[in-house]
Order: sequence, then structure tokens, then C-alpha cells
Amino acid sequence: MKISVKLLVSFLLVSLIPLLLFGGASHLQFNQTIKEQSLNMLTTIVQDRMVEVTHFLEANENVATTAASTTVVVDAMVGLERAFELPDTSSSGYLTSEAKIRSLAEANGRLWGFSDLFLISVDGSVVYTTLHEADFHTNLVSGPFHDTQLAQVFERAKIERRTVSSAFKYYSPSDQPAMFVAAPIFGDSELLGVVAIQINATKINGLAQNYTGLGETGETVIAILEDDLVVFVTPVRHDATAAFTREVPLNSRLARPIQEAVHGIVGSGPSFDYRDLEVFAAWGYVPSMKWGIVVKIDTKEAFAPAIALRNKLLRLGLLVLALIIAAALLVSRTFSKPIGTLTNVTLQMASGDLQARNRVTSKDEIGLLARSFNMMADRLQMTNKELEDKNILLQRQKHKVESVSKALEDKARDLAKASQYKSEFLANMSHEIRTPMNAIVGFTHLLQRSNPTRKQMERLSRIDVSAVHLLSIINNILDLSKIEAGKLVLEHSDFGLNDIFDQVQVLMKENVKGKGLRFEVDRNEVPYWIRGDSTRLRQAVLNYVSNAIKFTEQGSVLLRALLLEEQEGEVLVRIEVEDTGVGVAPDTLPGLFEAFEQADASTTREYGGTGLGLTINRRLALLMGGEVGAESELGKGSTFWFTARLGRSQQARPTVTAEAPVDAETQLQSHYAGTRILLAEDNAINREVAESLLSNVGLVVAIAKDGTQAVAMVAAGDYAMVLMDVQMPMMDGLEATRVIRSGNNDLPILAMTANVFAEDRKACMEAGMNDFVAKPVQPDDLFATILKWLPLRDDVDVVEKSE
Repeated sequence: MKISVKLLVSFLLVSLIPLLLFGGASHLQFNQTIKEQSLNMLTTIVQDRMVEVTHFLEANENVATTAASTTVVVDAMVGLERAFELPDTSSSGYLTSEAKIRSLAEANGRLWGFSDLFLISVDGSVVYTTLHEADFHTNLVSGPFHDTQLAQVFERAKIERRTVSSAFKYYSPSDQPAMFVAAPIFGDSELLGVVAIQINATKINGLAQNYTGLGETGETVIAILEDDLVVFVTPVRHDATAAFTREVPLNSRLARPIQEAVHGIVGSGPSFDYRDLEVFAAWGYVPSMKWGIVVKIDTKEAFAPAIALRNKLLRLGLLVLALIIAAALLVSRTFSKPIGTLTNVTLQMASGDLQARNRVTSKDEIGLLARSFNMMADRLQMTNKELEDKNILLQRQKHKVESVSKALEDKARDLAKASQYKSEFLANMSHEIRTPMNAIVGFTHLLQRSNPTRKQMERLSRIDVSAVHLLSIINNILDLSKIEAGKLVLEHSDFGLNDIFDQVQVLMKENVKGKGLRFEVDRNEVPYWIRGDSTRLRQAVLNYVSNAIKFTEQGSVLLRALLLEEQEGEVLVRIEVEDTGVGVAPDTLPGLFEAFEQADASTTREYGGTGLGLTINRRLALLMGGEVGAESELGKGSTFWFTARLGRSQQARPTVTAEAPVDAETQLQSHYAGTRILLAEDNAINREVAESLLSNVGLVVAIAKDGTQAVAMVAAGDYAMVLMDVQMPMMDGLEATRVIRSGNNDLPILAMTANVFAEDRKACMEAGMNDFVAKPVQPDDLFATILKWLPLRDDVDVVEKSE
């Protein structure tokens, strides 16, 4: 970039940034002021409108009350009711009584603005109206207008013995909107009837169409709530036919202020009106009329002064910009010529002409730069030969470095391949071991449910226990291999340490009860809500507790948490498990945490185990920034401990709500019998196990032997769920799931696979599967997961569905 351009940019930045900041701040402040002033004005107007409506209602109630107590009305009520009993209202008696009231009604109607006056007998007969519309000579209790607002205020005034008002609605006899005010008529403390006045829309419309202070776009909206609709009561500025024709559904995006107003909410602020235009609005509520009132003005009109100010600032900015550019160009000419000369010499030297020199003779900074450059050229010419000599030496060293680098790259590739081969071996070994284990666990469960003899049940139980023990050993070996391969990554989430201790108590309850031991927990002062990998922390605690129970024949097992350090955002926690078991000899303690170590051979024969649990605990503690250890005395017991650095969560202790356990197997048998499920599984034994388990709970199972068949059967059939193996010929489960998901996003697809590493679970979720069931399949876990994803039924209380 040329120096003239840099000077121009610098001038622009130095001059325009303050101007832009000042102008922008002024514009924002002006906008805020306009917004506040507009809302204050609208709030004042809406309050005035509410007062006017209240006064309007009070005035009409006073008119009705006064009319009910006048002698003319009382006498007319008595006379007209008697005359009305005759079949002909044109009788002389009726006409005489009507003449007495008509002049009063017409005079007061003009004075007070009501359009009609009614006299209604106690039984609901309309004995007099000024206009003689369709409601005259009808009965408001049993006649055609018994459900009108006139009938409603008559009943209320008669029962409550006071003046009451109706809502403002469409009145069919008058073919226009109207409201009614009714007052009871008494004679010698006896209820003679009810006087009612009819008020039409003229005054209310005049109130709504008062645009004083509202500019060109402002208006007043008056509305009522009917069912789930907000109904406009009066015309509005932008819709002269809005009265009882324009409606806004509740919870609509449009006209939020009037929706809040009809619910009795008072407020103000920016919003969108019924035209979907941005407005400033203030709103209120008149309880006596059940009216919501909104006074609003378009924000475009309100911000018109701000827009004018912005345009002025833009014009000023353009003028300043032109002046700055002229000044920058003038200043840049002072520097551009000598700098151009210096640049040409520099280019000559860059092309290899080390004899080129600058001839700038000025005594300013540019002249000093030119002389310094000449001195540098002299030095460069002197050292050029030295550089050439050193370059030869560097070339020789370069060849050596390249040879070493190539050897290191080859070694790194070999290590990466070895790590990849080990990961693949672990994954394949896990799959191959778990597949026959699935058959063992599944067929054991099925045989236990097939009414075996007592001797057979004992043997099946031993098979089941052995399978669980073997699976635990396999999991420990795989966990240890993953840790050594660097594949185990700790998660970080908030959890409660007390919750982990409670879970351990539940899991170990039967073991403790079977040996008659006491299980105690001491939570100390460890913060309830901490952050770390709850799964691995629970695994470590379970390893210690299960060992303590295994090696303790009588007495107790104590699980204890200690807070060793507490810093901002971090705590150091020590977990101890103390037992009263057989103890460990001092000379064997140091090797306990090494892989496949036990105290001695007799321990292995008597208690079993591989020692992997302690080794895994040591590796997990190191991953969590801690360490492990043990203290023991033969015959008196042991204390095994580990420490972990955990995050300090800022969340409050959550409220725990107890939930009743769900018997998934019973729920499936009772409520989902006959439900069709597709099982995609290439292994014949695994198909037999899964099909038997599912059929036993009443589910109808269809079989697909590979992913291609599964895709075709989903497209052709109607299934409530798909249980999908991952490793299958033709098309694997992941690809089959992607194909199904391209045309069906609602069908639950559950992975049922022996691939149990975290990366396997992640791949299943990314392919579009909803959940994961690991092999060997535990029937209770399988049933609970199926129940979780089957469509909800009204008669089933199941676990909450995941998103």
C-alpha cells in the first residue's frame, strides 16, 4: 500500500471515527428520547381514555338510576303494566300511560345521548320502548331475545336490586352494536319492574376516533374478549369497518398489546399492531366494561425526527470526508517524491545491484533514512561473501537434518499404525467376545423363565452369575486397554456426589444384606453439586466397595468423602472405603494397584478376581488429577482411598423428585401385546435370543438378516420400532439407518450391538439412531429401552421420552 494511501486512511480514521462515534451516540440517544417521550405520551392518553370510559359508564348508570326513581317512570310502570295485560297495546289505557313516559324518554334521550328507553315488568315483559323495535311486546325470559345483553341486565337488576351495565355487543333488534344500563323500579319498597336505557356506538366511536396528539398514524383500539378471539368494539383509523368485524386470535403474533389489555394487563412498549406494522403502544383495562384499550402510533412516524437528524449527520460526514481527502492528498505529496526515489534504489538492490545508492540529501527523517540505507548497503555488500560461505555449510547440515526428519516421520507413522491396529483389535475383540456372551445371557434368562426344576434353576443362576462376572472381567480388561491406548477421555458435567453414593448403596444392597454387613456413608463437607466425570467416579467407588464387601465376612463397610482442598472453581476430594475384613499384609500393599496383582495365590483361590479393579482405579485417579493408596492390618480390615480434582459447579442444589419404578416387562405385556417390531440381525443365535425375549412379552417380531432387507421391509411394512445390529453383511446397520432416516424421521431405531465403545455409541447417534442397547443384552434394560421409545398410550405410565 502506498504511503499516500496510508496517510489518507490514517487521516480518515483519526477524523471520522470520533465523528461517527459522536453522531452514532447522538442518534441513539435521540432515538431513546423519542421512544420514552412517545411511550409517556401514549400512557397518558390511554389513562385519559380509561377515565373517559369510566365517566361515560358512571354517567349512564346515574341516568338509569335517576330515571328509575322519578314519579313519571314509577307511575308509567304501574299504568303500562296494567294496560299491557290487555291483548291490544293500542288501548286508551295503554296509550294514556305511554304518553306520560314518551316525552320524558325522548327529552332525556336527546339530553343524555341514549337511543331507546325500556320499561320491563317483573316477569320480563317489555311493556314500553321508545322506538318500538322488534323487542317490544316480547318477554325477555321466555321470548326470542332471552339471550341478549338486554335480558341479562334485566335479570341482574331484578335479582341484585341495583343499577347494572351490559357489555357492548351487536344487538339484533337495532341491527347495530349497543350496550344497556338497567335499574330497578320500586314503589313502596316493592319491586315494580326495571327501567333500561340503550346506548349506541356514537359516543364510544367518538372516543376512539379522537386523534388529538396521535399524529397521522396514531389511533385508539377498544376491544373485548370473546372465547379465544379479541373482537374490536369500535372502528379504527385504518379500518372504518372494524367494529365487531375485525378479530385477532389469542396468542397471535399480531396485536400483542390488545391481547394483553383484554386480560387485564397494563403496560407500554414497542410491538406489532393488527396490520403487522411496528408501533409504540400503551394499553390498559376497564374492568366494569371488560374492555381492553390500546393507544398506539407507528414507529416510522415517531422516529421521523431521528431520521431527519441522521440525514443531516450523513451530509455533514460527506463534507468532512471531502475535506479530509483533500488535506491527506496535500500532505502526502510532501513525502511521496523522496520516498519514491528511495523505493527505486531499494528495488535495484533487491534485483542484485548492490552498487546502487540513495542520493536524497534532505536533513529530515527521510534523509536520515536514506543515509542509513546506504550504510546498510555497504555492510550488506561486505557480508555477502560471508553468507555465501556459510550457505555451503548450511546445505550440508540440511541434508543431515532431512535424513533425521525422514527417520522420525517413518517412526511416527509406525506408531500411529500400531495405535490404530490396537484400537481395531480392541473393537473386534469386544464384538467377538460379547456376541457369544449375548447368547449365554439371553438363553439363561429364557431358560429361567421356562419353569425349570429347582436343581436346574440353581445351575442357571450360577451360569448367570458367572456370565455377569465374566462380563465384568472383560469390561475391566477393555477399560484398562483403552486407558493405556489413550482412548479414554473423561467427560465434564455437573453431578451430585451424594447421588453417586446413593446409587452405590442401591447396587450393593443385596450383597451387603446377603452377608449381614452394615453399610455406612459419611458425606463430610464435600459440596453437593460438583463437576467432572460422574460415570468414571462411580466406577472407581464401586470397585472399592465391591472389594470391601467381598473380603469382609462380618462387621461393616464405611464409604466416606473428605474435602482436602477448596479453591476458586476447584475442589480436591478424597474418597475412602473402610472395612473390617481380612486385611492385607504390609509387604503386599505396594503391588496391589499393579495390573493382574492379588495379595497372594490363596486370595485368588478363596475370593476370586483379577485385581484389575484396583489397577483401573489407579489409572482413573491419575486421569482425574489424583492418586490412590491403601492402609491395612491383617485380621482387622483395610482402608482403600483415591483422590480426584473436581470442578466446583455454580448451580444450586437441584430438587429431586422421586419417581415410581416402571416394570417395563409388565407394561409391554399388558399394553403393547401385538405391536410389530423389526429385528435386523445377521447372527442366527442372536436372532433366536432376541426373538424369544421379545415374543415372551407379546411383541410381534419380523426378521431382517442384513441392512438391505431391513431397508426394504421398513419401506413395505408398518413397524412401531426397529432393533438394528451394526455389523451386518450387504449393508451395515449405520448405512441402513441413514437410508431409512432419509424417508422416515419418526420411526424409533435402537442400536443393539456388541460394539460398546464411546465412539461406537457416537457413530450410532450420528447415523440417526435414537438409543443404544449393548450386547450381551440384559432383558430388563432391553425392555425398558423399548418401552421408552414405543408410542405413548393413554393407559400406560412410562418413562419420559427423549428428544
